[in-house]
Amino acid sequence: MVDFLIFAATETGTERQPHETPTEFVGAVLAGHAVSPEALDDLRRLYGRARFGRAGGVTDADAEAAGDALDRIVADLEAAR
Repeated sequence: MVDFLIFAATETGTERQPHETPTEFVGAVLAGHAVSPEALDDLRRLYGRARFGRAGGVTDADAEAAGDALDRIVADLEAAR
């Protein structure tokens, strides 16, 4: 999912730098494009929980919420093209 966000942001001119964490990259996307800050925050929070939380701690509802946030972000990035 994060890879898709990276691709969509790259298509509009924001590339993830090798030294950037996902949180830093989300900040760069937010600063560089008119993207829903709520959707970015939701995706960042859910990614952090999935990446660093306890095993099995991510629910189907979490995955659906992350997908919804990603859809909103991609729509915003595509509208900016």
